[in-house]
Amino acid sequence: MCTVGGVSPTGARIAGAGVLLATLVAALLLARCPAGASAAAKLPPQGVYEQCPPGAHPARCAANLRRVARVGIKYVLNYQALNGSPRQIRAYARAARNAGVKLIWPLIHPAWRGAVSLRRTYPQLSRGCHCTNLLRYTVRLLRHNPATWGWYVGDELPASTAPAVIRLADRVLFLDPNHPRLYMQAGLDQLFGAGLKPFAPAAEYLGNDMFPFGTAFATSILAQSMGSAGREASALRRKFVATLQAFAWNQVRDAPPTGIVDRNHFPTYAEMLKARNLTLKVSRPVMILWYSLQDIDHSRAPARHFADWARAVRAPAPR
Repeated sequence: MCTVGGVSPTGARIAGAGVLLATLVAALLLARCPAGASAAAKLPPQGVYEQCPPGAHPARCAANLRRVARVGIKYVLNYQALNGSPRQIRAYARAARNAGVKLIWPLIHPAWRGAVSLRRTYPQLSRGCHCTNLLRYTVRLLRHNPATWGWYVGDELPASTAPAVIRLADRVLFLDPNHPRLYMQAGLDQLFGAGLKPFAPAAEYLGNDMFPFGTAFATSILAQSMGSAGREASALRRKFVATLQAFAWNQVRDAPPTGIVDRNHFPTYAEMLKARNLTLKVSRPVMILWYSLQDIDHSRAPARHFADWARAVRAPAPR
């Protein structure tokens, strides 16, 4: 709570100094402690990963946006947000705007880097395009949309792919210089790999994910990875984004063959809160993302896990 001289606005009202004096002191305190100056205001905005194709499930996708917005989520990174016709994608963006949520558009499929056919990967979008350059069409379709936060240009990639990611990101920047680009690395790469530096030219925001629950790794590896990545992003003059765990490893198709000790363990409220607060302490991210809504919804106890996650999102910042 914000105070002046050790007195809170509430305390000033009941200090027994007289009704008029107490009211004046409280007004002064509230003027110096504006709304939102509580500990919770120190939290960075939070977002969540999602997988919901607007072309197949438009009502469910829109409902998910409203549901996470009620929790306090400000950003949604929907891996399947571009799986639909242009009209369906615009409708999804409109639903996000109505919910007060910004969208981080995914350009992480290898097709965007030229590895496979974009038209075959995104047939509905391609049919509505009537064009030869689907990347240009897609960015132009969404760059002026009020729901657009920016572009997700890479996700947990080896350093060898950095040149292709940078080429993609450069094209996105040329087409839309007014929205940022985000790259997210796997947390173990920060500890044992090349780190964020190879991808720094591709994005204004660099991120790191770390998912220790259910593994043989101690929670301390979360602090080590996030702290190291946050310092590297700062040294590279990039903003840092942290991605935290809201899934069980039995929900991951490409889970590592070793290191998982309890595949069924879904993080508890206490674990998610500890991960969030520890990350805030060691890395000071400008944004926190959670992976993921679809795993919460498809877990063995979706209502309980959603409630636990919502509590962790809403919990005030550590002092």
